[in-house]
Amino acid sequence: MSSPSPAHREVIGIDIGGSSIKFGRFLSNGDCTESLVLPTPQPALPKAVYAQLAHGIDLLKNSACVAIGVGMPGPADATGRVAQLAINLPQWHDIPLADWLEDHGQLPTVLENDANCAGLGEEWLGAGRNYRNFILLTLGTGVGGAVF
Repeated sequence: MSSPSPAHREVIGIDIGGSSIKFGRFLSNGDCTESLVLPTPQPALPKAVYAQLAHGIDLLKNSACVAIGVGMPGPADATGRVAQLAINLPQWHDIPLADWLEDHGQLPTVLENDANCAGLGEEWLGAGRNYRNFILLTLGTGVGGAVF
């Protein structure tokens, strides 16, 4: 199977929230080609959330997908591999989520704090793109923020 051309490569972006998990498949220019929202399992234990993530990846993944990025409601380790703590999800302490998802989806996967992801998106394509300094707040099941 040949690799997709750079213009047709897509990534899967995932936002894990306390009540829902949002998925999108994106082109390199930021255009979303498909999206879906699945409920966060309750209780949101690591293996139950992983199963829902795997299901969403299966629904979105196609031959053009080259990577997965996951926004977490808490910090990831410096390598973007381990969910150190998910603030509003029970029993999320040092979960190797990137490894689990790579094993399932066979795509390179990286984790980052969800507010940092939102801030990067706003800096790249959104309200922050014309500003050198800004603050982004996320308000949902939890509260987060990023400073640029």
